[in-house]
Amino acid sequence: MTYAVTTHFRVRVAERIGATVNADILARALSVAIDDPADARAAFLRKVQKNGLRLFQFYLGEYGVFYALVNSNARTFVTVLKPGHSCGVANQDVYILPGLDGLFCEVLFP
Repeated sequence: MTYAVTTHFRVRVAERIGATVNADILARALSVAIDDPADARAAFLRKVQKNGLRLFQFYLGEYGVFYALVNSNARTFVTVLKPGHSCGVANQDVYILPGLDGLFCEVLFP
């Protein structure tokens, strides 16, 4: 199934990963990895809110580790976060996103 890609997601991909990374191609690759539990290229980390927001980790080789905030109910990519960013988790403390030392997935794009 396809996921929608928000303008905000596209802007954050350009800002936080790089202008040479195509946000739509990235979203397509992530959606395949997210939808297939056997695909280790995107790791589900946690629910962020009860309304469907989920946090996934992905690794882009030379670009590094990143996190996608995805609304699984609306099947929409919301934003991209870098290690060190914080993510507020409903009814819990703020979660600081780890870098390579907290890698849970295989490389999405080498």
